[in-house]
Amino acid sequence: MSYVDKFIKMAESQIGYKESGKNITKYSEYFDKKLPGFFNTKKQGADWCSIFVHWCLCQIIAPAEVKKLLGEPVKDNCGAGVKFLWNYMKAKKLNVKEPKAGDVIFFNSFGHVGLIEKVDSKIHTIEGNKGDAVKRGTYALNSSKIRGLARI
Repeated sequence: MSYVDKFIKMAESQIGYKESGKNITKYSEYFDKKLPGFFNTKKQGADWCSIFVHWCLCQIIAPAEVKKLLGEPVKDNCGAGVKFLWNYMKAKKLNVKEPKAGDVIFFNSFGHVGLIEKVDSKIHTIEGNKGDAVKRGTYALNSSKIRGLARI
């Protein structure tokens, strides 16, 4: 099974998870306690859609490899913000035009991120912090909500 398939399976396994308070999640706790230098600051209480994407990858690939895949600085810590992630991935020329399962999908002026589970006549996603939980989403291929796609 490829890491893309594992990435999707890991995200699927989290569907239904809900934050326990205002942006209090096991995903942020993981980075704050187990990988305290991964991000530029503690993440508990922060918006967690990008943190969720990072967490899913870190469950299947070594954290240093996750940073390389996403184009983030390996030696220094990285920002968990959606715009940071987009800028890292775009600088590494990972941005793409056509959606594919396993792609990272960016929404609403780079204010939200998720991953693409599958593509048929629509784009089907799994997103952390979608209504304070991990949920699926469905979007038209030409949805105005979609701001960018990046392939790892």
